Amino acid sequence: MTDEHGYQPIVPDVLGEAVGWRAWTVLKPETPHPRLRSANAGGQELIHQIWPPERWMIARCPYGHEYPDIPVTTCSCGLYAAKTLDHLLDMRYACMSEGATNVIGEVGMTGRVIEGTQGWKAAKARVLKLYVPLQSDALGQHLSDVFNVPYEVVAWWALEQRLRGF
Repeated sequence: MTDEHGYQPIVPDVLGEAVGWRAWTVLKPETPHPRLRSANAGGQELIHQIWPPERWMIARCPYGHEYPDIPVTTCSCGLYAAKTLDHLLDMRYACMSEGATNVIGEVGMTGRVIEGTQGWKAAKARVLKLYVPLQSDALGQHLSDVFNVPYEVVAWWALEQRLRGF
Protein backbone atom coordinates (compact mmCIF):
# COMPACT_ATOMS: atom_id res chain seq x y z
CA MET A 1 0.00 0.00 0.00
CA THR A 2 1.43 3.40 -1.03
CA ASP A 3 0.90 6.59 1.00
CA GLU A 4 0.44 10.14 -0.35
CA HIS A 5 4.24 10.54 -0.75
CA GLY A 6 4.62 7.44 -2.90
CA TYR A 7 6.22 5.57 0.01
CA GLN A 8 5.62 1.86 -0.13
CA PRO A 9 6.98 0.17 2.99
CA ILE A 10 9.52 -2.52 2.36
CA VAL A 11 10.28 -4.69 5.37
CA PRO A 12 13.02 -4.10 6.15
CA ASP A 13 14.18 -1.13 4.08
CA VAL A 14 17.77 -1.85 5.12
CA LEU A 15 19.17 -3.07 8.41
CA GLY A 16 22.41 -1.19 9.00
CA GLU A 17 23.95 0.20 5.83
CA ALA A 18 23.75 -0.87 2.22
CA VAL A 19 27.18 -0.51 0.61
CA GLY A 20 27.40 0.96 -2.88
CA TRP A 21 29.93 2.56 -5.24
CA ARG A 22 30.15 6.18 -6.48
CA ALA A 23 32.38 8.45 -8.52
CA TRP A 24 33.29 12.02 -7.57
CA THR A 25 35.23 14.97 -8.94
CA VAL A 26 37.59 16.46 -6.37
CA LEU A 27 37.10 20.20 -5.99
CA LYS A 28 40.11 22.25 -4.85
CA PRO A 29 42.36 19.17 -4.39
CA GLU A 30 45.45 21.23 -3.39
CA THR A 31 43.69 23.23 -0.68
CA PRO A 32 43.35 22.34 3.00
CA HIS A 33 39.63 21.70 2.41
CA PRO A 34 39.09 19.60 -0.74
CA ARG A 35 35.53 18.52 -1.40
CA LEU A 36 33.91 15.71 -3.34
CA ARG A 37 31.27 16.64 -5.92
CA SER A 38 29.05 14.00 -7.48
CA ALA A 39 30.51 12.98 -10.85
CA ASN A 40 27.12 13.33 -12.48
CA ALA A 41 26.40 16.71 -10.86
CA GLY A 42 23.79 18.54 -12.80
CA GLY A 43 20.23 19.65 -12.51
CA GLN A 44 20.50 20.60 -8.85
CA GLU A 45 22.40 23.49 -7.34
CA LEU A 46 26.11 22.74 -6.98
CA ILE A 47 25.94 23.05 -3.19
CA HIS A 48 23.56 20.07 -3.09
CA GLN A 49 26.14 17.93 -4.93
CA ILE A 50 29.04 18.54 -2.50
CA TRP A 51 29.61 15.67 -0.06
CA PRO A 52 30.44 16.86 3.47
CA PRO A 53 33.46 15.41 5.28
CA GLU A 54 32.82 13.23 8.34
CA ARG A 55 29.03 13.67 8.09
CA TRP A 56 26.08 12.12 6.34
CA MET A 57 25.09 13.46 2.94
CA ILE A 58 21.33 14.00 3.14
CA ALA A 59 19.29 13.63 -0.04
CA ARG A 60 17.27 16.57 -1.32
CA CYS A 61 14.36 16.48 -3.72
CA PRO A 62 13.93 19.06 -6.48
CA TYR A 63 10.19 18.27 -6.50
CA GLY A 64 9.45 19.00 -2.84
CA HIS A 65 9.66 15.62 -1.14
CA GLU A 66 11.26 15.87 2.28
CA TYR A 67 13.41 13.69 4.50
CA PRO A 68 12.58 11.01 5.75
CA ASP A 69 10.20 10.29 2.84
CA ILE A 70 13.11 10.48 0.38
CA PRO A 71 13.66 8.52 -1.77
CA VAL A 72 10.20 8.28 -3.26
CA THR A 73 9.76 5.35 -5.64
CA THR A 74 7.95 7.46 -8.24
CA CYS A 75 10.52 10.29 -8.13
CA SER A 76 14.18 10.69 -9.07
CA CYS A 77 15.04 11.98 -5.58
CA GLY A 78 17.60 10.21 -3.44
CA LEU A 79 21.32 9.56 -3.33
CA TYR A 80 22.41 6.99 -5.90
CA ALA A 81 25.12 4.36 -5.86
CA ALA A 82 26.03 1.38 -8.01
CA LYS A 83 25.75 -2.03 -6.35
CA THR A 84 29.31 -3.12 -7.19
CA LEU A 85 32.48 -1.72 -8.71
CA ASP A 86 31.74 -3.61 -11.94
CA HIS A 87 28.27 -2.07 -11.94
CA LEU A 88 29.78 1.42 -11.51
CA LEU A 89 32.19 0.77 -14.38
CA ASP A 90 29.38 -0.55 -16.58
CA MET A 91 27.47 2.70 -16.00
CA ARG A 92 30.64 4.61 -17.02
CA TYR A 93 30.51 7.03 -14.06
CA ALA A 94 34.10 6.12 -13.24
CA CYS A 95 35.39 7.49 -16.58
CA MET A 96 38.13 9.98 -15.96
CA SER A 97 37.25 13.41 -17.34
CA GLU A 98 39.89 15.45 -19.15
CA GLY A 99 41.48 17.94 -16.77
CA ALA A 100 39.50 16.85 -13.72
CA THR A 101 40.68 15.04 -10.62
CA ASN A 102 38.37 12.10 -10.05
CA VAL A 103 38.09 9.44 -7.39
CA ILE A 104 35.77 6.52 -6.82
CA GLY A 105 34.68 5.04 -3.55
CA GLU A 106 32.43 2.97 -1.41
CA VAL A 107 29.51 4.57 0.38
CA GLY A 108 27.32 3.42 3.24
CA MET A 109 23.65 4.15 2.59
CA THR A 110 20.92 4.21 5.20
CA GLY A 111 17.54 5.63 6.09
CA ARG A 112 15.10 4.62 3.41
CA VAL A 113 17.06 2.59 0.82
CA ILE A 114 15.52 1.33 -2.42
CA GLU A 115 17.11 -1.18 -4.76
CA GLY A 116 16.58 -0.31 -8.40
CA THR A 117 17.81 -1.27 -11.85
CA GLN A 118 20.66 1.25 -11.63
CA GLY A 119 21.73 0.31 -8.11
CA TRP A 120 20.68 1.80 -4.81
CA LYS A 121 19.03 5.09 -3.94
CA ALA A 122 18.83 6.25 -0.35
CA ALA A 123 17.85 9.00 2.04
CA LYS A 124 21.39 9.49 3.29
CA ALA A 125 24.90 8.21 2.65
CA ARG A 126 28.47 8.62 3.84
CA VAL A 127 31.88 7.99 2.33
CA LEU A 128 33.38 4.71 3.60
CA LYS A 129 36.54 4.32 1.48
CA LEU A 130 38.17 6.18 -1.41
CA TYR A 131 40.18 4.93 -4.39
CA VAL A 132 42.55 7.42 -5.99
CA PRO A 133 44.58 7.35 -9.24
CA LEU A 134 47.98 5.63 -9.19
CA GLN A 135 50.05 8.82 -9.06
CA SER A 136 47.84 10.53 -6.49
CA ASP A 137 49.01 9.03 -3.21
CA ALA A 138 49.36 12.50 -1.66
CA LEU A 139 45.79 13.35 -2.72
CA GLY A 140 44.59 10.05 -1.26
CA GLN A 141 46.25 10.80 2.06
CA HIS A 142 44.85 14.34 2.04
CA LEU A 143 41.29 13.15 1.31
CA SER A 144 41.69 10.38 3.89
CA ASP A 145 42.58 12.98 6.52
CA VAL A 146 39.74 15.34 5.55
CA PHE A 147 37.02 12.67 5.26
CA ASN A 148 38.46 10.40 7.98
CA VAL A 149 38.24 7.30 5.76
CA PRO A 150 40.80 4.85 4.41
CA TYR A 151 42.02 5.13 0.83
CA GLU A 152 43.69 2.91 -1.72
CA VAL A 153 45.75 3.81 -4.77
CA VAL A 154 44.57 2.10 -7.98
CA ALA A 155 45.78 2.06 -11.58
CA TRP A 156 43.22 4.05 -13.59
CA TRP A 157 44.63 2.64 -16.82
CA ALA A 158 43.39 -0.77 -15.68
CA LEU A 159 39.95 0.70 -15.07
CA GLU A 160 40.05 2.48 -18.44
CA GLN A 161 40.94 -0.80 -20.15
CA ARG A 162 37.97 -2.42 -18.40
CA LEU A 163 35.75 0.46 -19.56
CA ARG A 164 36.90 0.09 -23.17
CA GLY A 165 36.51 -3.68 -23.12
CA PHE A 166 40.21 -4.60 -23.49
